[in-house]
Amino acid sequence: TQAARMIRDRQPDVMFVHFGGADVAGHASGWGSPEQLRVLEQIDRGIGVLKDALDQTRQAASRLIIVTADHGGSALLHPPEDPLSQRIPWIAVGPSVRKDFNLATVPGLAIDTMATFATACAALGIRVPEPRDGRAVVEIFERPPVVVMR
Repeated sequence: TQAARMIRDRQPDVMFVHFGGADVAGHASGWGSPEQLRVLEQIDRGIGVLKDALDQTRQAASRLIIVTADHGGSALLHPPEDPLSQRIPWIAVGPSVRKDFNLATVPGLAIDTMATFATACAALGIRVPEPRDGRAVVEIFERPPVVVMR
């Protein structure tokens, strides 16, 4: 894929890769439908291609990788008042990410799309002034990053 080629050729420090097919299939055929599950299998293979590129360039051990979705949903919709639309799948791996840690064990934690931005900023040491939507999911880190607010 083009993203894997960029990883091999340029070895970027920060990269965002979007696989939009799951959203398209969810709207067209329903969340969790056989059609969406087929697309998710294709996305899984695409993530494998990216991981292979990171392994080939010896970058995998030094990169924070967050796999997520832009929103959840049910049936064919994702109305903002529906909690299923607000919560998203969220998987993180990287050099300082706790191994085999289950985010469901964190009392009161509900991962939403804004958590990804806040967590990436915290990991990169980027100060984000308040107010902001989303909270960094620092529980994933063995040693939570310190971001100084000025």
